[in-house]
Amino acid sequence: AKVDAALTNLQALESQRTRERTEAEHPLEAELRDIAAALESAEAHGERLRRLATDRSSQLASLRAAEAGRSQEAAGWRRELQSQLLAFSALQREEEEGQRRELESQAAQRDLEAERREVEVLRRDLAAAEARCRRVADSVRADTRAVAQLRGERLRWGG
Repeated sequence: AKVDAALTNLQALESQRTRERTEAEHPLEAELRDIAAALESAEAHGERLRRLATDRSSQLASLRAAEAGRSQEAAGWRRELQSQLLAFSALQREEEEGQRRELESQAAQRDLEAERREVEVLRRDLAAAEARCRRVADSVRADTRAVAQLRGERLRWGG
């Protein structure tokens, strides 16, 4: 842009000098030279505008390509995030299932412990009943011996 401005200023100075030279010459020649200089200046300005338009078009194409790249990158990130979300959901379900199994295991352990305590109580009750049975059996044997002895004495006495 600075180069273009300097070129424009240089052309304006040349045009001014040309006018000054030609004013001394024929007025029509001076006017024709001014018109030719203005035409050259307009053509140079048109060329600068064409280059600028080409540069802007190139920049726009580059920006569009970059935007397309960012859109593809964003789509890739979305797919990656969705994949990670699905994986996280699966892990969360597995964790919940593990917790459920752990709670079921704890409940089964408590039930098993309650059954063990109940079996222990039944064993103690059985041992107490067996002890009572032995005492009753001992008592019956003692009574049977006593009856046998009484019978034996009765027989001895003749009765």
